[in-house]
Amino acid sequence: MNNQYYDRPPSAYHDPREVVVKHLIAQVYLQIKRSVVQIIDINRVSTLNLRFIRMFNSQHDAPVLVASFELLAGELLAILAESCPEAAIVDIQRAIQATSDRLARVLEILSPLKHVEQSKSYVLNGVVQLAGKGLEEYSNNPSYMASCLELIGEHKVYAIKRAEESWLRGFHTSDQDIALLKKINSTHASIADVIISVIIQTEYPNQCQTLLEYEKQPGLSFKANRARKLRAMDEGYFLLGRTMAIIAHSNHGHITVKVPEQNPVRLFLKTFGIQANDAQWSTLQKLMQLRASHGLSPGEFAARMASSVRTSFKHALITSVITRKGVMHGGAIEHCMRQQAQYLASDNPALYAKDALEKGTLFGFGHRIHKIADSNKDIALGSDPRVEIMFRAIKSSFPEKLAFIGKLEQFAIQVQNQKSTLSPNTDFVSGILFQCLGIGPREGSGLFLAARLPGLIAEIINQLAYKANSLRPPLPVTLPYD
Repeated sequence: MNNQYYDRPPSAYHDPREVVVKHLIAQVYLQIKRSVVQIIDINRVSTLNLRFIRMFNSQHDAPVLVASFELLAGELLAILAESCPEAAIVDIQRAIQATSDRLARVLEILSPLKHVEQSKSYVLNGVVQLAGKGLEEYSNNPSYMASCLELIGEHKVYAIKRAEESWLRGFHTSDQDIALLKKINSTHASIADVIISVIIQTEYPNQCQTLLEYEKQPGLSFKANRARKLRAMDEGYFLLGRTMAIIAHSNHGHITVKVPEQNPVRLFLKTFGIQANDAQWSTLQKLMQLRASHGLSPGEFAARMASSVRTSFKHALITSVITRKGVMHGGAIEHCMRQQAQYLASDNPALYAKDALEKGTLFGFGHRIHKIADSNKDIALGSDPRVEIMFRAIKSSFPEKLAFIGKLEQFAIQVQNQKSTLSPNTDFVSGILFQCLGIGPREGSGLFLAARLPGLIAEIINQLAYKANSLRPPLPVTLPYD
């Protein structure tokens, strides 16, 4: 695989500066904490300590981490100076200064670092690129399958045709499949649990027992390794079709599409039960492609780790689906949609937004990577370019829903008026889209996952080019609240 981003700084998901800077800061933090408890009541600095830990665990940008550390360290020294003898805090001052000096040297020494991770996605503040393309170019590809295959470096017509055939085989549902889906859905299981239950029971021709069967072997010819990759693609895209079929048939309004449909996105969404005009179909495909991947998020990291240890393909995919189910990951979309509905039904929407923010129960806002707030005449969109593209496309394609969209736009504005650095994320905008389509939270979580499946499958396939079980930490250190 060729690195398409070698001339740029490391992607936010692969920045060694974060690892080194956090280690140095955590090291001095633990040293200072031991000293502070000996000279002052720890309750005096509990609020400051909590602010520090929250900043440390949520921030990824190395220079911002350093600046925040120095700011909060200065506040700590000011508190200590008020009630402690100067001699008692000398060692703490020296430790902070020594760490600041080390951090400055680290940032200087590591400043020439470039992105070397062999990934098909590149994410930094305000920038998301997929397969070497900007989001607009990538998401405007008229061929859904071709855009998906770019994530595994495939461009040939025969590979696209082969993937489409595998997808169709997976998407086909027998009467037995429908009966199983009906039985599991009758238990009101989450969409993720339905997927897991069905996929684990799915048997299909040529499925691998372990991903070792597909991994690239240096001793084999190019032709033999190429055949292995294409077999991995066959299974991956069969599972893509099967998972999308499970999602479609788990919607209570699903239908059987009788008129032949060649476009995978339209076949999936029509089976789901969605009715749309041509402009809306184009928007829905664009938005699915837009969210196909986003760096090494937890779900994609889980897929990559499972592939690295060479479990089976379907178990690697299930590992990722389980991870994405988390309420602080893909599972947040259901809570976000319910919260949007509660906001709209509230007698005092502004107060509802304020209370949710103060209680820390707000879903659909904020992002670990995209943090820079930016104002827009329509909505405070933040720095995640996906949000702006999605919001613009939804407004353009659903003009009859502009009043409804405007009410939820006000929700985002009210939140940011109270906390200027907090802007809507893709959960929030996806929630708007799903409600424009008349889709509820449970089924919306399925559509939300469906868009990310190509990226999860790409992580599994791409990891087969590396030595098995070679994916290891270090990861950036985090700190506990206690």
